[in-house]
Amino acid sequence: MKKTAIAALVSAAFLTAAIPAKAQTVSDNEIRIGVLTDLSGIYSAIEGPGAVLAAQMAARDFGGQVLGRKIVITSADTQSKADLSGSKAREMFEKDKVDMIVGNVSTASALAAMEVAEQFKRVSIVTGAASLPITNEKCTPYSIHYVYDTYALSRGTGKAVVDSGKKTWFF
Repeated sequence: MKKTAIAALVSAAFLTAAIPAKAQTVSDNEIRIGVLTDLSGIYSAIEGPGAVLAAQMAARDFGGQVLGRKIVITSADTQSKADLSGSKAREMFEKDKVDMIVGNVSTASALAAMEVAEQFKRVSIVTGAASLPITNEKCTPYSIHYVYDTYALSRGTGKAVVDSGKKTWFF
């Protein structure tokens, strides 16, 4: 999870630097990253509080700033529910003035947050959900799918096993 958080922070730095000057004032010269994750639901042990902690640790590893701008980490509990994820993403963009959101361990919550991020023209990095639509038909100009997708995992693994001559194998 720490690698995911570090990658998100590095991505935020580069993306923020590339955004036109007018858009850079979204978070008042800070890099605000919202971690949308399941803090209390079925997937809380997979990403949850650990994802928030990893993002905080990654920010500290960077000295608390990128390109001279302070890194601020906020978080919200989606309980892996699409409606909560969408409303929390909207709240983070409107109230918390986050520059980007990361996280979302379930497909439904990831897709809801991606849709809101696109409306606000802000970045959404999906770090937990693996469903193919995140990478394909539901992908937006503002979304990054940082993990494997289910098709690539099964296709690549299955092909490699069959190509190596194996006749019996299980996922």
